Amino acid sequence: MAHFYVNGDTPTHIINDETAGRLIRTGDRGVLFVTKGDKEIVLFRWDGIKSIKSIKLPPDGKLK
Repeated sequence: MAHFYVNGDTPTHIINDETAGRLIRTGDRGVLFVTKGDKEIVLFRWDGIKSIKSIKLPPDGKLK
């Protein structure tokens, strides 16, 4: 599953209204996230997160 999340091109979430990507896992310290553009794996700490928005995908699973 991790390979799918890191190599997927379609973002699933937006953090703080500016960073799109794929949410891998949430935990006590924050959210493990793969950014869309450079596919960098980042841990966003809870104290730095203002919002997390889920992107609703159409049935074909691709953004238009």
